Amino acid sequence: MKKYEYEFVRVEGKKGIFTINVAESSEYQRIIREYAAEGWRFVQIFAPAVEDFGAACNADLIFERKVE
Repeated sequence: MKKYEYEFVRVEGKKGIFTINVAESSEYQRIIREYAAEGWRFVQIFAPAVEDFGAACNADLIFERKVE
C-alpha cells in the first residue's frame, strides 16, 4: 500500500485598497518551486477565509509526497 505525507503552507494575500488578492502575490510561485525541488508534489490551493468583497485573505498550498 502506498503511503503519503502532506504539508500545508499558508500564503498571505497581497493587500490593495479594496481587496486582498492571493493570486497577485508571487510568493506562492516561489513556494511551489521550492517544495517541488525538495520532492513535494503540489496538490491544491485552498482559500479558507475571505474578507471584504469576498476576496481571499490567505490560502493554504497543499503538497504531498510518497513515504518510503
